Amino acid sequence: MKFNIDKIKMLMKEVSDKANLPLNYSSFGPLSELINNTNPRVGIWVSKRYLYENVYKQCKKVEEEGGDKVNLNQTYVDRICQYIGYKSFSDWDHQGSNKQPNYLPLDARLLACAGYWISYVRSNVNNGDILCAPVRIFQQANEMRVEMRGSRRTFYGALRLKGFNLFALIDTGNDKELHLIFWIGLCLEPQVLKGVFSGISSAGHPIVGREVLVKVEQEELKWQKLNLNKEEDRKQLPPKLVTFFEKHEENSIKIDPLPTNCNWDDFA
Repeated sequence: MKFNIDKIKMLMKEVSDKANLPLNYSSFGPLSELINNTNPRVGIWVSKRYLYENVYKQCKKVEEEGGDKVNLNQTYVDRICQYIGYKSFSDWDHQGSNKQPNYLPLDARLLACAGYWISYVRSNVNNGDILCAPVRIFQQANEMRVEMRGSRRTFYGALRLKGFNLFALIDTGNDKELHLIFWIGLCLEPQVLKGVFSGISSAGHPIVGREVLVKVEQEELKWQKLNLNKEEDRKQLPPKLVTFFEKHEENSIKIDPLPTNCNWDDFA
């Protein structure tokens, strides 16, 4: 079937925006998996090669030759449209290209993060403490939100997806904020997420560290501190986390601030 090139480009831009992936060769593999995971029972596989060779390259070639239509398999194009929430190309063409929706459907990987988690980080003080904070991830309107309970404060913020990583900038509304990054890849049923955080210490100095989120069935109500030097505390941690957080130098970086002048004379 012949499709208008401008409309196919618009369609692929929406697919790219939803997946937070650029339209280049290395991204068509992940895009293929995301499209096909939308409804695996359909039985129609839109391959990386099809997206790159038949859609992307063919559109460029026809445009360079001065044409405005490209010949594509309608069944495959319909399948691509299903990833962004439409039944078919004609449905997208009627509802989408003529009247842009207010927002795109949330990526399935973001939706899969909804639920209760426990955040584990090693204290920046080298005393063996592991800080365990309850986390709730939930949908609010057309975004996913994060709520993390600290020892004295509760942090809030939006959870975003860029490529293969989750990002969140969460704050207390006054003097503290945390930046979180977790790798999710193409996982649609995450149970453990590994990443990093950055923020400030209780003394107000910049710190960075490794962080792990572990999904739990029920909400944990209390923030707690466990110590790797205490056998009874170690038993409360998953064995792999004990190993992961064993070495302080692998889990925490603290930056000692420069004196007031902040010049090379003070740098060490």
